[in-house]
Amino acid sequence: MNGWPAFSVSYPTHWLEKAPGPPFVFRAESPEGLASLHILVIPNMNTPLEYSAEFYINRLAQIGKDIKLIYDKKVKLEDGSPAQEAELEWVDNSGIKLNAIIITTRILRQFVSHERKIVD
Repeated sequence: MNGWPAFSVSYPTHWLEKAPGPPFVFRAESPEGLASLHILVIPNMNTPLEYSAEFYINRLAQIGKDIKLIYDKKVKLEDGSPAQEAELEWVDNSGIKLNAIIITTRILRQFVSHERKIVD
C-alpha cells in the first residue's frame, strides 16, 4: 500500500521497484526493463474519465509514434470506483513496439499503466 496517494498494486515477484521520476509516484519493472508498471498522478484535472485515453495518446506522441487505440471502455476498480481502461499500441523513439494498458480513476487523476514489449 502506497502512502500518498493511497493505492495498492500487485506485479510479478521478480520485478524490481525503481525510483520514479516526476510526475510518477511509483515504478516497477521486469529485470530486462521491457515490462513495467507506472503510477502517474496529475492533480486538478477536470477532464472527464472518458477522455483519459486521448490525454495519454497526446503524452505518448511526445516520446513515440504509430499510436493505435485498441480499446477504450468504462470499468470498475476492486473497490467499486468508476474508472476508464484503454489499450494502446505504439512504437517508442528507439523503435521498440510496446503495448500500454492504462486504467484511470478520478482520485486526484491517477493513471496506472502497464507497458510491455510486443513480440512479433
